[in-house]
Amino acid sequence: MSEQAPSPIYIDKRIGSNELYAPLQQRGVPVEMTTLEFGDCCFIGHGPESHVVVGIERKRITDLLQSLTTGRLSGHQLPGLCASYQHRWLLVEGQYRESKDGLIEIPRKGDWELVRLHFAALENYLLTLTLRGGLHVQHTYNIRESAAWLHALWSWWTKKEWADHRSHLALHNAADYAVFFKPTLVHRMAAQLPGIDEKAKDVAFKFKSVTEMVAAEESTWREIPGIGKITAQRVVKALRTRE
Repeated sequence: MSEQAPSPIYIDKRIGSNELYAPLQQRGVPVEMTTLEFGDCCFIGHGPESHVVVGIERKRITDLLQSLTTGRLSGHQLPGLCASYQHRWLLVEGQYRESKDGLIEIPRKGDWELVRLHFAALENYLLTLTLRGGLHVQHTYNIRESAAWLHALWSWWTKKEWADHRSHLALHNAADYAVFFKPTLVHRMAAQLPGIDEKAKDVAFKFKSVTEMVAAEESTWREIPGIGKITAQRVVKALRTRE
């Protein structure tokens, strides 16, 4: 897929979803109108092992608040989204804020209109979707910002292979890594092995002890992401010889 044109963003052609077509097209993103059973748009991206499908459900803040009372979002749309796509986002579009009484306010005709729902209840709901439901939540202020975010999301998944995204590795450098938690003995020893480097963290997740790591065969080492046949051979040799 890396030599082919990236997947377009497929947009549901029904009212509401189709509003995304023009602003995405203006940004030079390839888009196609279709009918989606769940979600407002989706595309195919590069996963860790093969292609994955990414789905996005877009909700204006007014629609989201209404769905909290009707139950349609949690009872039908989000379960369908999670069943249809390997990676899924809820895109919440529009401004809202907490009133002095702890309720939600949304802008209306140059002023702020009170909504009889608690701000904390909405935030708790979104946090539950993220932490327990396996759903990413993104908030944008307007459709222009939604298109900009979708462009960035699409680019991340389609312009590079999964393994080529390496910005996160800064967290695994020794100086930074210690800020979060102390590396285990397995992690420290693995970092000294040939060809391991930043993959030492993954090695520490794989093996519970130094004894288990030393006894592992090449085939077991190759189960660790990023470790191929040659590296596995070099590691086993280093652990079992005096060189």
